[in-house]
Amino acid sequence: MDSGLSFVVGGGWSLPPGYPNFSTTWIEMVGTEGALLVDDSHRDVVLNTMEKGMQLPMSTMPGERVDHTYAGPMAAETVHFLEAVAYDRPVMVTPEHARMVMEIYMAADLSAERNESVTLPLKGSKPVRAAA
Repeated sequence: MDSGLSFVVGGGWSLPPGYPNFSTTWIEMVGTEGALLVDDSHRDVVLNTMEKGMQLPMSTMPGERVDHTYAGPMAAETVHFLEAVAYDRPVMVTPEHARMVMEIYMAADLSAERNESVTLPLKGSKPVRAAA
């Protein structure tokens, strides 16, 4: 960025089936006077059996069925959205913000594919309105 700050956004990587950590997120922000490290990789619970090998039970695909229920952040997000519609409540994320996030993911994919920087907003995309 113009200030000298650099950052990387990555998402949606797929590892082989032997590593079932489908839902991994971590953020590392390092500044001149401190750092913030957030690990949401779910690698803190490992189950290893002769029958199924290594499993990371806390890293199920968002909304994936686990025994008798659905688990993962997608389940909570889906319930929130359905309740917002059913009870006429506001949603936590605006459509504009959701579109902006998806555009960043698309830009990261394009950047990796082209091996070059990508300028936002992407060509042909609708501009994101500022939140009120």
